Amino acid sequence: MGTRENHGYVEDLARSDWWLTPEELIHYGIDRVDMCQDFLSFKAWDRVVRRVLTEESWSYVLDNKWWFDLCYTNQGFNLPQTYGLLHPVAGHFRSGLLFREPEHLVDWLREVDVNNFVLKPVAGGASMGVLVVREVKLSTDDVSFLMQDGQRLSLSGLWSGLKIGFRGVQGYLLQERLNLHLNLKASGLDFPYSLRVVTTVDPDGEPHILISVMYVGRSGDMVNKWEEGALSIYVDRRTGTLGQGRTLPRFGTGWYSAHPDNGASFEGLRLPDWDAAIQICLDAARRTPGCRMVCWEVLFTDSGPRLIEGNLGFGLTMLQVHTPGFLKDGDFRDCLEGVGADLPDGTRGWVRRNSVPPLRKFLARQKKRLSWL
Repeated sequence: MGTRENHGYVEDLARSDWWLTPEELIHYGIDRVDMCQDFLSFKAWDRVVRRVLTEESWSYVLDNKWWFDLCYTNQGFNLPQTYGLLHPVAGHFRSGLLFREPEHLVDWLREVDVNNFVLKPVAGGASMGVLVVREVKLSTDDVSFLMQDGQRLSLSGLWSGLKIGFRGVQGYLLQERLNLHLNLKASGLDFPYSLRVVTTVDPDGEPHILISVMYVGRSGDMVNKWEEGALSIYVDRRTGTLGQGRTLPRFGTGWYSAHPDNGASFEGLRLPDWDAAIQICLDAARRTPGCRMVCWEVLFTDSGPRLIEGNLGFGLTMLQVHTPGFLKDGDFRDCLEGVGADLPDGTRGWVRRNSVPPLRKFLARQKKRLSWL
């Protein structure tokens, strides 16, 4: 069998039996059929596996950033200061002023000593719709905003960048813009970034770290969107030392030891306040009932690590690429099997069982339940 024919055979079997896409095969370097059993596809993760990791009644505290801020600030976690909620009906600042129209933002800015901020959707993912204002220029009769990517926007320009009503976005959080830790700036990593730490909770309620990575954006980015070429850099969970980085395969499949935009070397760099950052994630996992696996987002600042948010759905491909595969023997497989996750096994039976549309599954469960009444 020729090389091309063999590749086509691997690709077809990976797609049909393991739900792995051609892009995932390239990303993970899968070139043999037996390697498919080690890697969890995004489709299998999103449609089947991660559903059992969260009790539905507890998911909302992480899915909605407004509730997340209220819950975790109340528990004493060090989050960015939240100034208010922008919402077309219920929007308000913490001070009680309305926050529903562009003019409400200007009125607030004239009353407070705030010169930069972040606007981010209360729900969503992949940093969609996040606006970062580096500087506010406020005069007697005008206001403008210098954005993280270097653009200068008017009030109407800023407002037009909000995506209220798009893909379910129903409001925005107005938060403090945090300054990057000076040690990271000095190293040359002066780009939008965030630390991502995946935790799991065992049956006794004790949290554990599964993997940690650092997402670093590209020059001119508003935020670190891996869908636009950001790097996922491996972080040793014991020492906080950076390893090598990868992008999604459409931006290349090579490994990076330095940032491609400015050449700043990062491999071997140790992150500041590592023990404190990890402890924040462990404490957050311990205090989040019903959520067995969470990806926590943390920023390093000169005033210490700050918890940004927790995500139940996260960039699986940009994490798994740093491992031999989540389905290979190890912490991830142990965790998933420990909660009874229905893991892909390469059989057509698994595929058929999990290809049933959710509505049909629900109706079948209801029919079975009613038959017992």
